[in-house]
Amino acid sequence: MSVRAILGLFGSVCMLVGSPAAHAESDTLDILTYNIYWGGQPHDPIFERGDEWLAVIKSRNPDVILIQEANGWLGDDLNLIAAYVDSLNNAFPEDPPYEGLVGDARSRFDLALISRIPIVDFETFTSVDIGRETVAIAHAFIHATLKQGSESVHVIGVHFKPGAYRWEREREAQALLSILDGLPQGETVWIGGDFNSYSPVDCEPGSPTPPDYGAGAPPAETKGWEPVGYLLDRGFSDAFRTLHPGELGYTQSTESFWPFGGPIQRVDFLLCSPDSPWDLIMAETLADSLGHIGSDHYAVHAVYTRAPSACEPACRDLTASCRLHAWPNPTGGWVRIECRLPQTGESSLAVYAVDGRLVRRLFRGIWDAGTHPIGWDGCDMLGQEVPRGWYLLRLHGNWGDRKVPILRLGPH
Repeated sequence: MSVRAILGLFGSVCMLVGSPAAHAESDTLDILTYNIYWGGQPHDPIFERGDEWLAVIKSRNPDVILIQEANGWLGDDLNLIAAYVDSLNNAFPEDPPYEGLVGDARSRFDLALISRIPIVDFETFTSVDIGRETVAIAHAFIHATLKQGSESVHVIGVHFKPGAYRWEREREAQALLSILDGLPQGETVWIGGDFNSYSPVDCEPGSPTPPDYGAGAPPAETKGWEPVGYLLDRGFSDAFRTLHPGELGYTQSTESFWPFGGPIQRVDFLLCSPDSPWDLIMAETLADSLGHIGSDHYAVHAVYTRAPSACEPACRDLTASCRLHAWPNPTGGWVRIECRLPQTGESSLAVYAVDGRLVRRLFRGIWDAGTHPIGWDGCDMLGQEVPRGWYLLRLHGNWGDRKVPILRLGPH
């Protein structure tokens, strides 16, 4: 079930979303990065592969998709991007339409952007000047400026040079910093893609989340960590590691591509710029059976939320100061919930299913400003345990909304 569907299905239920154009300006942004291996087409060693990689994307229905290895997608090649965008739009006819652009890397490893957030500018970098030097980018980088309501946000897609070329990746990382220096200050930037290197958090001595060197992951001294490290030094946040500090989150190679039984390293990342008004509420690597044959990489997926841009500054401040937490998540039993309200007033807390149906009203009435603990036993309004799957916890008041997706794994 799609997290995007959970966060975006509330047009009539929550009265947050109206026409498709209004939907595109919602207060959630769902982004996915995916190296689809050789254009998503059958190729050694997975000749029987079909559109499993496309099914992985459809399972999450993201707003923004960064694709690496978009081979054959350019209009003067097979123009596959048109077919894939049509397939996505046909899968989600009630959502705003996607559009897609491909950056020409002048190699077999192009990058592509598919977005239902309007694209107002798009550029490809095959080389970047750094002072008096010019750094060649092996697979090119892409940069798009998107219009999210009244706000401009930026998405950068990267695919760093593979293999034992640590210092060339380090030079590409310096080129990425130069690109960032040219963007407007104060606007949110997401960077996603295949870094072909580690995070320093994972490979530092004593890390609880190291690559599986014993199973064949290259040594950190060979792979390096500079591309992610430079971004962390600038205050960017690694989506998956922020919410999963103790989980491995390996993204390569998938079980179908790796003869020894599964992934051994985390080299695909989504990062968000510091001081962004967008709050990270969910991040995952899609290491499930659908992804095993989709590519030699697992996709990385994250959901961000913020106060609606239409709010007055005072409203945005109130919404930003509200907090909604639910744990454990995923869960097979009780969910503990904590609501922190910025002011006294009429409030409601409820659980919804992915089709917009109200599953359980947990509270409706006057809540004082402050923290309110509450729980959900996993049952609907009739006292029956709900099926496993995605649900949405929504807290609403005159200050705005907070939402948290909850994954039910079934009863204990």
